[in-house]
Amino acid sequence: MHSKTRALELQYPNDQTYRIPFELLRVYLYSPSAEVQGHSPGQETLQTGKRDVLIIAIERVSH
Repeated sequence: MHSKTRALELQYPNDQTYRIPFELLRVYLYSPSAEVQGHSPGQETLQTGKRDVLIIAIERVSH
């Protein structure tokens, strides 16, 4: 996690590395947040103006 540049860096065993801006994690339509997904099907909303997004913790939740 790069707080200064606000990007999450993912590195895979094959040495490929990707940097994903925090903003993209928050606005992308696959975000599980209710703000993006809505409270029922058909309420999905593309979010904008999320440049000040911060990550305060990262937790492993799967394999």
